[in-house]
Amino acid sequence: GEVLKAAYQGKGPDSMQASMTMTMVDKGGKATDRGLQIRRVGNDKQLVWFDSPPAVAGTAFLRLVEEDAEKMWLYLPAYDKLDRIGATNENRSFLGSDFTYADMAPRRIQEFDSVISGQEQLDGQAVHKVTMTLTKGRNSAPYGKIEAFVTVDGNRLVREDLYDRKGDLVKRKVQSEFKDIEGFNIPLTIEMTDIARDHKTILKMADVQVNQAIDDKIFSTRYLKRLR
Repeated sequence: GEVLKAAYQGKGPDSMQASMTMTMVDKGGKATDRGLQIRRVGNDKQLVWFDSPPAVAGTAFLRLVEEDAEKMWLYLPAYDKLDRIGATNENRSFLGSDFTYADMAPRRIQEFDSVISGQEQLDGQAVHKVTMTLTKGRNSAPYGKIEAFVTVDGNRLVREDLYDRKGDLVKRKVQSEFKDIEGFNIPLTIEMTDIARDHKTILKMADVQVNQAIDDKIFSTRYLKRLR
């Protein structure tokens, strides 16, 4: 439990902002790029919006946790439409990518029974393999089991193997290019592969700033409509 807590809920920055490139690669190897901005305060406030290409610019995702209740919204400027993402929709693809809405939020590790099931080498570093099994019976939860690989040195989460509720491996998430930014170990590259579709999405972060003041008013549905 402690390994998992350190990996998923360890002392992160109070706030983070960055520019991201989202690259989607289909099984033929064709790549499509999009530009995003991310702003986050703690684990409870998160805003992501696209700034390129023009066809998707202004599309925005807002996630807030208030009194232990998680709320998510998506704003589509082409239709001037604000959609609330309910628990049953959080398994849907995040704007055509291989990430779901649930993948864009911190993992709810309290919903899983966790056991360290071994230690192995992964890309030349020693890792704990932690097997997480869904226990809370939340019917909308996207994954029934997660195998997390956490470095023995530094508790960095480097990989997740994501299994559906039937027990089939459906996705693999890999975090790499960790960079020390003001004492915080932040992965600059996150890659999600959909095993069945042979399709992947790579998120690369740049211009990462931590613990900068972020105006609280941006974390509101009103603000989403101003991002174009």
